[in-house]
Order: sequence, then structure tokens, then C-alpha cells
Amino acid sequence: MIESEIKVSLEGIDMDKLIGRITRFGFTHKEKKREIDIYYNGAGERDFRQTDEALRIRKVEMLGAEAQDSAADEDRSFITYKGPKMDAETMTRLELQTGVDDGDTADAIVKALGFSPVFTVDKTRDEYWNRDLLKDPELSRNWNPVTKHAVTLCIDDVRGLGTFLEIEIMLKDAKGAGAAKANLHQLMDVLQLPQDKATAVSYLEQLMAR
Repeated sequence: MIESEIKVSLEGIDMDKLIGRITRFGFTHKEKKREIDIYYNGAGERDFRQTDEALRIRKVEMLGAEAQDSAADEDRSFITYKGPKMDAETMTRLELQTGVDDGDTADAIVKALGFSPVFTVDKTRDEYWNRDLLKDPELSRNWNPVTKHAVTLCIDDVRGLGTFLEIEIMLKDAKGAGAAKANLHQLMDVLQLPQDKATAVSYLEQLMAR
């Protein structure tokens, strides 16, 4: 899959009004969770600081009502690889991700292969999924159907960094990347978020720069 996303700083944004606009455009709250992302780096040709790649293990803890669900009460972990960014304005890149039964064992495997943990990103995330954006008259004029049913909004409270909205569109391949890029910025407009608050810099990069 190709992941196309931008992150938007919510500093100074009225959160009640933003959530109202999110639900107005057909997004429904899916879940609240804590995500602990451990990022790794190699050496030589696998120095991800030079290649703009990323390797992480994510440990997920469900919060709120979802934590009361016995099926959701179990810890979940994922291992993810992300390729280099395809453009400078968005975080459009190849993403490969799969669930793992035991995050600690996955961590041990990655270390045994020569990768070392370099940074941890800890955030609380409220995740929203869309209904069918093509039915909304404010979006239908220029909305490319390649992204239909594929938009996720996440309100992230990142420890040490602040609160952000992540807008994410998942594509089957890179052919729809141009349309997805336009749609990311279009969603910012209809959610009344200033374009100068958008960034293609990851939470990891922002935290490491501090």
C-alpha cells in the first residue's frame, strides 16, 4: 500500500468546533488508544537517517469504551516499514505493516538482525473513519474517486510535542498519489484548518530535532 498523509498542528484551534466539523463531513469515531512507537536504525547502507526510511514496532493499548471490550482488551503490536517520501509537501510513501503476537519478541528479532532502537514516540490517538465523502456536495466537485472509502483522521496528543490532526489516505499504488495530495489539502480547507499549519515532518523527526 501507498500511504499519503499530512500532519496539522492544532495549536490555537478550537477543538470542539473541529470535532463538530469532522462529524459533519461523515466521519465517525472509531477508537481511542495509546500508541508507543519504537523506531530502529541500522548502520552503513541501512542508516535510515540517510535513506529516509523507517522501521518501527508499535505497541497499542486501547482506551475509553474500547478498553472494556474483551476482544479489544488484549495488547496489540505491529511491525512497520516505511519507504522514502515521494514528495516534499506530504508524507506519501510505501508502507508495509503486519500484526505480531508479541511485541517484545519482535523487538528481539529486529535487534538480532542488527537494528538498534533509537527513539520512542508516545501518543494518545482518537481515530475517525469516513462514511462516503463523495456524497458531500462541498467535496464532490473535485474529489477524486481513487480515494473513496480510504480516508482516516486521527487527533494525536504526542508527548513532548503537542496536539495534531493526521489526515491519511491509503492507496493501492502510486498512481493516485497526485490526487491524494490534492485531497489532503482540500480536506484541510473544508475543516477550516490553515494550510500553513500542515507539515510533512514526522513526529519522530520533530521530536529528534528538539
